Amino acid sequence: MLQIVWDDYRHNFLSALKGLGGVANWWWNYVYLLMLPVIVEHVDLKEVIVYYCTMLPLLGGTFLARLYPNRMGKTLFLCPMSREMRIRYFKTAFLLRIAIPILAFLLPMSMLFLCKIVQGFECFFSLLAFIMYLVTVNICTNSRAGKSKTEWQGYSLPGYFPIWNVLGQISGIANVAIVSVSGVGENSGEPYQPWELIMVSVLLVIQALILMKIMFTYFKPIMEQSISYENSYIRLKK
Repeated sequence: MLQIVWDDYRHNFLSALKGLGGVANWWWNYVYLLMLPVIVEHVDLKEVIVYYCTMLPLLGGTFLARLYPNRMGKTLFLCPMSREMRIRYFKTAFLLRIAIPILAFLLPMSMLFLCKIVQGFECFFSLLAFIMYLVTVNICTNSRAGKSKTEWQGYSLPGYFPIWNVLGQISGIANVAIVSVSGVGENSGEPYQPWELIMVSVLLVIQALILMKIMFTYFKPIMEQSISYENSYIRLKK
């Protein structure tokens, strides 16, 4: 199944890249994140290095999630795939979009750890916040999330999906940025201060609670939409 997902992504890369034009206005928010160390004064060089080593993989994971939202390629619906195989495709693609950014995150963070720029606890907390953000953004980046429910057939998500979507992504980005640099600076060789440990723990608990709400409420409905051709591509007649 991994080979099928990879071939589908490779075949649809150009069309997926063209489809990003409709959400280009979102990318200005991420440009601000890249410029943040330049805007903020009196930032330690170590903090800048750690910030970009965590934020660039995060933005790469966000780009990947938006490039390939939760739906199958049109050609795959022409294949004799059972419902079980379509579910396997959805879950395999979901995990692939999470695994690639994690590898891009671990490589530079491992080098920073070996160079004693970051601590072991800091790497662990940063990775935890990073993974929770990736899971959130890959669930919430639904192929029909930006369309009205009257325009697209079968589009209906329970609860206040747009609110939880925004809360999950904002809390994830903020946590990754804060957690990654909280223990860096002049005293980077020392363990977390008590107030830093409490702050990081509270932020991670809040992010985990938001993620649990999103997973238990929206994962299955979004999966059902993604494996259905009618819900993914068919417009309602006006």
